[in-house]
Amino acid sequence: MLANRPLAGYVCRPMPCFERLAAAGPLILPAACCLALVSPFSRDPIRGRPVTDPPPQPAARVRLETDRTGYVPGDTIRAQLTVSHGGGPAVTLEFGTSQRCDFEIQDAAGTTVWRWSTDRAFAQMMSEEILGPGRPPLVCREQLPAPLSAGRYRLVGSVASGNRSMKAAVNVTVGTAISRP
Repeated sequence: MLANRPLAGYVCRPMPCFERLAAAGPLILPAACCLALVSPFSRDPIRGRPVTDPPPQPAARVRLETDRTGYVPGDTIRAQLTVSHGGGPAVTLEFGTSQRCDFEIQDAAGTTVWRWSTDRAFAQMMSEEILGPGRPPLVCREQLPAPLSAGRYRLVGSVASGNRSMKAAVNVTVGTAISRP
């Protein structure tokens, strides 16, 4: 069996198919033939550069608001998801469709009982929204149906961006004796 071999500061663990070749004599394995490159020096195994932590992502603020916290079954929940710049460099949100946001209602167990995007089609298009100083926030407003069963629910609003995961949530109550403003 081949032993771990040093490879420019890395430990190369060869793939099993090369073990038989080692019996024929010395074997030099390129990095591509290794099952794993393990570095005690935290170096990128392909480029050989030191690996650093990725730079912190610029901040974005996500806020979900509803017109009230209590509803009667079948009522309309007016929700607004706002994504704004949180300071620092501009934030770029990349989208693969025309969908910008999604909303879902979860029951007390965390099970999704309703999702806004279900049974909807979105145009396939690459686009981006940039959040930065002096730029307007991304705002999504929707009217959602309150569940038909009384109980406590969680409304989750999320950004449909492919490069950043951003969500916000609020709790709402559906009951039979909810006072309206």
